[in-house]
Amino acid sequence: PPQPGGSGEMAMNPQAVSQLLEEMENWDKDKRFMAASDLMQEVTNSNQVLDLHLQKRVCQAFLKQLEDQSIDVQGNAVKCLAKIVSKFQEQQIGEVLAKLSQLVLDGRAEVRD
Repeated sequence: PPQPGGSGEMAMNPQAVSQLLEEMENWDKDKRFMAASDLMQEVTNSNQVLDLHLQKRVCQAFLKQLEDQSIDVQGNAVKCLAKIVSKFQEQQIGEVLAKLSQLVLDGRAEVRD
């Protein structure tokens, strides 16, 4: 929900982002799924540009999930990446595209959409 008195846009909370990045590697697939969704919300709702270091970490976390054992986690990572890629700089976008292309060429049906 928007903060009272604010314009509805929120600053990003680096601690929250770090915690979500850790949860994206949790042994529990449901936690990985939820953390990815929450992180995507955090990034897309923020009016701030991610600093480059954080961009890399976020990008890597989602790319890692593209190869998760859980198909649900994989599919969710693809959706999240599609929404947050506009917040990334060109270098990160290139990495995302390269990874997705590689997975599609390897015949991973989950990422084709």
